[in-house]
Amino acid sequence: MKRILMIPAGVLLILLLCCAYLYWEIQGTAHLDQRHRADAIVVLGAAEYNGRPSPVLRRRLLHALDLYRLHLAPWMITTGGGGGDWRFTEAGVGAGFLQHNGVPAQAVLVEPLGFSTADSVRRVAALMRSHQLRSCLVVSDGYHLFRARQLFRAQHITVYTSPVPGPTPAATEFVMTLRQMLSYILWKLGFQV
Repeated sequence: MKRILMIPAGVLLILLLCCAYLYWEIQGTAHLDQRHRADAIVVLGAAEYNGRPSPVLRRRLLHALDLYRLHLAPWMITTGGGGGDWRFTEAGVGAGFLQHNGVPAQAVLVEPLGFSTADSVRRVAALMRSHQLRSCLVVSDGYHLFRARQLFRAQHITVYTSPVPGPTPAATEFVMTLRQMLSYILWKLGFQV
């Protein structure tokens, strides 16, 4: 009987170790700034409010602008589909913000159709290939970057990550990391999240 109980306990231990390792990987990437010259800076979308970037999106865009001004890439790519108002997309609002802050319109590519991170990355990779772009520097909140990096690698894009600076409340970071763990596991199982 003890041997029979050892099998589920062993499986549970292996699952817990795998989850702990994944948590550690996400946290490690969250605090690693890989500023590196690339073909494009990709800003992952976040909410927009009636044509204005949400505070989260605004922080991402400002960080991407800093990287662009350091001449780390000649192109910028904004992502994210529409929300409640069909007139606006996260990508379109992001592109407008960048252009308003001095990025030439011809240096900004927009991917406004993505409905999830995985879908946006797949679409961005196709857009990059159509422009012969092979590498990107991805900007997002730290907890989001491990999964983004894995998604771009799966599309055969060379990827570097740069988290938005500034502290995230510990409780928020913990919850968002758990969410990213679940999303990553679901993606590995074949779901487009």
